[in-house]
Amino acid sequence: MKDKIFNEKEAVAVIQQMVTAGRHNLKQDAVHFLIWGWVILAGCLVHYLSFLLQFHQGVYIWPVVITIGIISSFYTGWQQGKYSRSTSYVDKINRYLWLGSLAPFIIASGIGLMYGWIYAYPMFATILGWGSFISGGLLKFKPLVWGGVAAWISGVLMLVFTGPELLLLMSVAILFSYLIPGHMMMKQA
Repeated sequence: MKDKIFNEKEAVAVIQQMVTAGRHNLKQDAVHFLIWGWVILAGCLVHYLSFLLQFHQGVYIWPVVITIGIISSFYTGWQQGKYSRSTSYVDKINRYLWLGSLAPFIIASGIGLMYGWIYAYPMFATILGWGSFISGGLLKFKPLVWGGVAAWISGVLMLVFTGPELLLLMSVAILFSYLIPGHMMMKQA
């Protein structure tokens, strides 16, 4: 194979291309945090409102909002993949992190169905906090790290409550671990 000699302009272009390939796009991650943040917050608030209005079928909001979140998230990811020129290691690790958290969410949902949702909500907040904390570290985005800590604190507080207050604490966890960091990421990107 013959070695190609680069001129200065070509060398700079290759270096810029390598840097761009390794750079992570915060905006892509922000979209997913915002989708799930708004979907889960809406579910929490509708479910909480159903308790206040003594409408006991409010729990059925969850299959609806989770379906909306899954479809929106997969569609957005597919669109991002279609137009993305490269995938960084941070992208890959983050993808496996969140796909890997699906199993604990399913297990926590099973515990909620079998034993009562008061046992599942602290687990949900812990999983959300774990994912936000690790994603924030990977992305070097401190508001996401602190949002993960806020979700953990909400999870601990959920151990004290047994009623609809759990939904308000979950709303706080979502607000600090997904929505506020997600909007900050969008502004920074």
